[in-house]
Amino acid sequence: MIYSEGRKLERSQDQNVSQIPGTTVDGLPMYEEGENYPEFREINQYTSDVPTEYTAIIFKARKRYSNGWMLDTSYTWSDAKDSNSNERATTSYPFDQYHLDIDWGPSNFDATHKFVASATYELPYGFLVSGIWIMRSGFPYTALDGRDTNGDGQSGNEYALIETSDGQYFRYSRNSFRQPYFRNFDMRLAKSFGLGRGMDIEIIFDVFNLFNEANWYTTNWNLVDRNGNIDDSFGELNEVGNPRSYQLGARFRF
Repeated sequence: MIYSEGRKLERSQDQNVSQIPGTTVDGLPMYEEGENYPEFREINQYTSDVPTEYTAIIFKARKRYSNGWMLDTSYTWSDAKDSNSNERATTSYPFDQYHLDIDWGPSNFDATHKFVASATYELPYGFLVSGIWIMRSGFPYTALDGRDTNGDGQSGNEYALIETSDGQYFRYSRNSFRQPYFRNFDMRLAKSFGLGRGMDIEIIFDVFNLFNEANWYTTNWNLVDRNGNIDDSFGELNEVGNPRSYQLGARFRF
């Protein structure tokens, strides 16, 4: 089991935003940009106040190399949380930069389940074939709102706010949606040739994403547009991962 936490990770904060009386329709603090220094807009300052927490349980099984083959497998269950996954970013803000507890949730890189298996097998005539298979949960993403509902001068950091019934509102929490599972299998075929005097050369042929998994994901994160309308394309899978590719190489040892 692994557990780690951080309490003072770095982020940027707009010092030209101040809290004002009143709340949003769902009861969160309101802000106004430019009140501290009216002649400016954003005034970015680095602060060290981002908390993080990571918990993982790892199971491993290994068959050591013998009789011409080996196998190594692992399964990881993990839970990664933070208030801002954009450390050192200068143009990215949490939804409420003065109340990070509102932003506490799954990290952008949180993968609840991850399975990895690698194997090597010795073929006739000195050929060696190996492969690695990875399958993991999709990374989380946030339902965004095109409006600036809390008045902090930022619209790219807004969590979607919808009216569920007359006068009743619901705001989605940070990273409450998930991309699809990710799958990938890479394979290598290699053979070494002796050159004498302790030297040899190894010819390597790699295939990445052997099964040409599409690994679809979405970049349609905007649930609500700038006019307050629901975007029907939210969450649609519109992008694919890297296609199958090949690589030929050589390694000289002496």
